[in-house]
Amino acid sequence: MDINCNSLGHKRLLPYNGANIEFLTKNMKLPANRVFDVLSVLGISSDDLISFLVNERIKNRSRSKSEYTHQLYRRVNTEMNPKISV
Repeated sequence: MDINCNSLGHKRLLPYNGANIEFLTKNMKLPANRVFDVLSVLGISSDDLISFLVNERIKNRSRSKSEYTHQLYRRVNTEMNPKISV
């Protein structure tokens, strides 16, 4: 997997765990560089985001896909980064 993290905004995310980034890339269906963008915007580590996604997936298995996605992004914005309001 080719992971580039060379922009100035991403330097604080280094060193990164390649396995975590690969996991997020596959599960979020985003290129690796976009995963770095998501982590940078949210201001959290890849471990924290993986834990959050796994917990949300377990809690929300019975919800419809669109309802799950809406709730996921809403909770990420409010719980993981309280300075961002939805």
